[in-house]
Amino acid sequence: LMPADSLFCPTLPLSMDLDITPPAVSRSLPEVTAAERAANDLRLAREDSLRQAYEATMPDQRSRGNHAVIAAFGDSAAAIGHQQRAQQLLATLPDKDLQDITIDVLMDNLRPNMAGASAASIEAVPTDIYLQYLLSPRIERERLTAYKAPLSRAFAGFDAERLAAWVRDSIAIISDQNPQQLRMQPLGVYRSRTADELGRDIFYASACRAVGIPARINEINGKVQYYGDGSWHDVTLRDSEQAPVQPTATGTLQLAYTPSPRLPDAAYYSHFTISRLGTDGQLQLLTYPEDATYANTFSHATTLDTGTYLLTTGIRLADGSVRAKITSFEIHEGVTTTVALDLRTADDAVAVIGSLNAEDLYKPLADSELSVPTSLLATCGRGYYALGIIAPNHEPTNHALRDIARTRQEFETWGRKLVLLFEDEQAATRFNYSEFADGTATALPATTVWGCDIDGTIAAELRQQLHLGSGALPIFVIADSFNRVVFVQQGYTIGLGEQMAKVMAVIGR
Repeated sequence: LMPADSLFCPTLPLSMDLDITPPAVSRSLPEVTAAERAANDLRLAREDSLRQAYEATMPDQRSRGNHAVIAAFGDSAAAIGHQQRAQQLLATLPDKDLQDITIDVLMDNLRPNMAGASAASIEAVPTDIYLQYLLSPRIERERLTAYKAPLSRAFAGFDAERLAAWVRDSIAIISDQNPQQLRMQPLGVYRSRTADELGRDIFYASACRAVGIPARINEINGKVQYYGDGSWHDVTLRDSEQAPVQPTATGTLQLAYTPSPRLPDAAYYSHFTISRLGTDGQLQLLTYPEDATYANTFSHATTLDTGTYLLTTGIRLADGSVRAKITSFEIHEGVTTTVALDLRTADDAVAVIGSLNAEDLYKPLADSELSVPTSLLATCGRGYYALGIIAPNHEPTNHALRDIARTRQEFETWGRKLVLLFEDEQAATRFNYSEFADGTATALPATTVWGCDIDGTIAAELRQQLHLGSGALPIFVIADSFNRVVFVQQGYTIGLGEQMAKVMAVIGR
């Protein structure tokens, strides 16, 4: 690699292929005796029973243990005739907020709190902007507090530019007293008249919403903005700069991507990211929504500020390594720049890496009891199959199964069996099957078969034949009836379902 200070100079544009290989799995995990494992399993079973009993008392899975607060809020809203507004407010909140928000915060946002804003001006705001950037209390990742009522009284009659001027004149910036980058509460900033830059930005957006002005910290580029006259306006809150802010010069980016059967769409964060090179030489990641993809966000031209950008793409291979590519490009004012979204192919990455006897026996799980042992071959037939050794109520296992659920269609199109085996019968009784049952967002492929490993035979064979150095679970493999293993992944893994789907697309049935 070239030195960091020469990454962009003097030869632009830059295009560089990178192969990233993960470190070997640690082989230093301590071994435990059978008695120690059995004692720990008993403790896990009791923990599971306590948790499941508590979860059974939760009538709503979005608000979970905070359901009583949400219900009380609904009653309070009905009593004052604001049921619709209450429903809209709850709909703006992610599950995490619903699970810990307090009733005083909900009531603070239920009341109009629109001092200085006419009803006509509020009605002129598009519904999506009203809901997300005016009604919602959430600005960034701050703790939600009841700030709208007091700030609406403090800034009655202020417009967006007057508020920005007040912030520039009144809020002192202290940058060296918050090393953990904790988010300051809006009322704390107002009372102390001090903040770091992020706390100041959160405060400004909060104050705008309190007086009826939609405002945000732009999720993509981090700019502080308010909405007025049908568009978003940038504001500067630094006391050394003058307001109003001159519009930033912009151009457009058109990514060019050719879908393939193996990857019909490319996901932002998973397959590619875009970063802007700042004047300080630092890269700033453009933070698009978590569900952004090429198809829903970048298939059409995207507006960006002028400047130098870096497109990073990556494909994770079956062995855990990543084939990455870095491409720099310039955005010029009023010009559309076309950049190839190039995901490096990995057709040659699938190879026979070990063996697993397809005649190995396991115990399938029947509806009421464990059935007679049968072989993997008898269940899966000739050809390929996928197999996982899993643990109940185990975060790495649950994460892996949720990843597989997200690629359910690819597994079902492949048509081969996915055999999921617990280490023993006791472990099978502790697993929450309903979380991965049909009809849920985490439903597993219809080709899934459940069972138990007999005396740990299959798990032991996998560890020996594939040279797995630890006892970590889960273990997932893709193998065939000729005893050939072409994919293995052990422990906590990101994007497991997608990795397996890529291998399936290459090997076929």
